[in-house]
Amino acid sequence: MGAYGSPELLPNQDKNSKKSKYNFIVCKKCGFSYSNYYKSCPNCGNNHKKHSIIGILSFVFTIFLLYPIGFIFSLIDIIFNKKNKHTLSVIALIISSLLLLLTFWILNSKNRKQSYYNNTSSNYDITHYYSTDRKFLINKTSDNFNINTTFSAIYLSNGTKNSSPKEENEFLICEFDIGNNTGYDLEINSLRNFVAYCDNYQYNASIISFDDHSQYYYIDGNLASGKRKKGMVVFEVPKNSQEIEIRYKPFVNSESAFIYTINFNK
Repeated sequence: MGAYGSPELLPNQDKNSKKSKYNFIVCKKCGFSYSNYYKSCPNCGNNHKKHSIIGILSFVFTIFLLYPIGFIFSLIDIIFNKKNKHTLSVIALIISSLLLLLTFWILNSKNRKQSYYNNTSSNYDITHYYSTDRKFLINKTSDNFNINTTFSAIYLSNGTKNSSPKEENEFLICEFDIGNNTGYDLEINSLRNFVAYCDNYQYNASIISFDDHSQYYYIDGNLASGKRKKGMVVFEVPKNSQEIEIRYKPFVNSESAFIYTINFNK
């Protein structure tokens, strides 16, 4: 190696040769003069290569969440650009790869959930998952406030081994089919929007978990404008009630409500 600050001969280089394809550069870190044949300074190890524009862009795109573009740019820089540093491209490639995997996982999870809901809704049968002793078809439809509501059926149940009412009570499972024509999203919450009166006594809705798929059957959730939603509302009420009145208030701060009254003898 030459003296500090003096250039070093390259492999197979004739010291008497006046022409060389290599240029000599000065290390910005330690000041040592060496040939650009070397990827880094022989004295201190500092890398003299610069990042390419593509490498910088790949990092910028990834940071600003345009990671699909950052992923492509980083691959191009690493594979085809051999003359520049790849530090930023490698970082962009790792981050963008993780973000792409996370995006695919989230989208796949949503698709699986929606697919399950669509499959169960198309063959909607509460009795498949919930032990019901008696079923009463109602099929009463009302259309007010730009909301179309069908009270389809009532199921009376003693519950399951995992979830059961008090000895003197039973589960009243109400099946609804609601259509939203308001022009804006409609929030449905069984605890706030529904109430039951059994022989003039008030009972609030209950969230009962019968099995692992219960969340797909509750009516609760956000209903987009122009869409329909089918699901259930559950109440725990006394056995042998003679008259049941179900009220659905789409707007919590309003007294307007859909009212369904059922008289029956058990």
